[in-house]
Amino acid sequence: MILTKRQRAVLSAMAADLDGDAGELVYERGRGYLGDEPVAARTVFALLRLCAISLRGGEIGGLERYRISSTGRALLGEDGMTADVFCGCKTAVQTGTINGFACQWHRERNQAALDAARAEVERLRSQVDRRVDAELRAAGIHPLRLWESDVTADLSGCVGRVETALAHGEARAQRFTSIEMFTGAGGLALGLAEAGFDHLAIIEWDKHACASIRRNQRALPHVAFWPLYEMDVRRFDFKPYAERTSLLAAGVPCQPFSLAGKHAGSRDDRNMFPEVMRAVRELRPRMVLVENVKGLLRPGFRPYFEYILLQLEMPDTGLDEGEAWESHKARLLRERDSGRSYGVRYDTTAQLINCADYGVPQVRERVFFVAVRRDLGIRWSPLVPTHSADALLYAQWVDGSYWQEHGLPVPKIIPAELRNRVRALALTGRPITARWRTVRDALRGLPVPAWGQEDPEYTNHVGNPGARAYPGHDGSPYYWPAKTLKAGVHGVPGGENMLRHANGRVRYFTAREAARVQTFPDAYRFSGAWGECMRQVGNAVPVRVGGIIGAAARAALARVTSGADTTRPTEPTGRPSARSRASDRQTRSGSTSADSGR
Repeated sequence: MILTKRQRAVLSAMAADLDGDAGELVYERGRGYLGDEPVAARTVFALLRLCAISLRGGEIGGLERYRISSTGRALLGEDGMTADVFCGCKTAVQTGTINGFACQWHRERNQAALDAARAEVERLRSQVDRRVDAELRAAGIHPLRLWESDVTADLSGCVGRVETALAHGEARAQRFTSIEMFTGAGGLALGLAEAGFDHLAIIEWDKHACASIRRNQRALPHVAFWPLYEMDVRRFDFKPYAERTSLLAAGVPCQPFSLAGKHAGSRDDRNMFPEVMRAVRELRPRMVLVENVKGLLRPGFRPYFEYILLQLEMPDTGLDEGEAWESHKARLLRERDSGRSYGVRYDTTAQLINCADYGVPQVRERVFFVAVRRDLGIRWSPLVPTHSADALLYAQWVDGSYWQEHGLPVPKIIPAELRNRVRALALTGRPITARWRTVRDALRGLPVPAWGQEDPEYTNHVGNPGARAYPGHDGSPYYWPAKTLKAGVHGVPGGENMLRHANGRVRYFTAREAARVQTFPDAYRFSGAWGECMRQVGNAVPVRVGGIIGAAARAALARVTSGADTTRPTEPTGRPSARSRASDRQTRSGSTSADSGR
């Protein structure tokens, strides 16, 4: 297991604070102990999760006892077992799902039984008990967050803090869950997790993106227990999650509507908006969040954009078999204007945001659709920008603080195209917003990449030759947010994914540099060759934006009064689609198939 710097610091602090058996945190036969003092079992589990020490490491044996020793290793009994099986053993201790199976392995001690145990753990990994994580999040604690303020805190003090937080959080706990479609490498999913959403399902079909998520499950607490489904979303059955999903999130494939794509829109077989609407019908989530490209607002796509909003507003009035979307749109309009509707209704809105306005070091414009269940009685407030280009210009050309912050001399000549704007800023004073973050801000602290050789400290940080500038595609300068990173269908796009030096020379961003531009943490790793990693990063929602929207969604959902019925949909009052009527008949007769209503 490869530990992060913070995890190594935690281990060093614990090794210093723990002195032999007297300081061991022990779980034995359903009870926890710190030395000889009893500790609640759930607190032991919470500390294991918060420390992120041994879910993937250490030698394990048995199910009756495990502990964190002064060396930072997790031990079970006296015998050894692989790290993968330990994850299952922890689950078994909590849930009792495989106790008998694991004990059978201890009796037989043969390779076949060990292989079977490993297979069983792999099967159960996506079903791991998430109760401890949910309690911690409800109490406002996230994995490793406990140690950020005081990494040298003694273990007994940490036990007290966790117990207090859990006790207080239990009284006000409100669990917010999410399902994400088209997850990619996990930018939006990571932002939502950091905002406090507990993922019930992560759905992605691309093998390289799934490999990246699995790679991070072995290293990052936030990602460790994401229930990943590597499959075509068209085969996914959302019904088991109905009425217990707070948020449905979807970064719908953008190629049908991208300015750089084929512009086929609704005729493109990659158009996955119909699958989003199916998920809404089956889940009836409290809130829906959908991200797509600015190109969806082009005049040629405007009718379909309006159609998406109408479908989100009245998802249960589905598209009939063989019906054209234009005809369905007309039917939705008639139903809305008549005041009658079938099933659940949502209040919908769409907002075009520039990610640079929210602290992302990249000019990246995206459309976000938000739909909130009408019966909840809450209203979505549009996001308000927190950063601005004017604040950056003021820091660069009025008070010079930008250059001083980076230890650079303040340029003496203001670019001609900016002089009038800078004069106006000098008269009006410093903007109230924070300044835009630039490429220089994003790459701060990263070493210059070596050609063809990965950096020993930063993963995915290796230089690649071959970058060439051409008119209109000359890379991103250090002093401004990066141009919109793009995924590319036939290799890495040149101009948008290049860095331009002051002397005019250009080079490609490394995958780690691109990840920083997309606000992924350095601990987040990507699998695949450089071009594949760049595609994953270019397709992602910036993690920071996902976190900001997730926090706003959580705050909106938290405004629902505790006594309100937040799961029962409104009763049908109008004409359902033929498909909805057929699905309802099948449901009442108990013969709904896995594909009904799709």
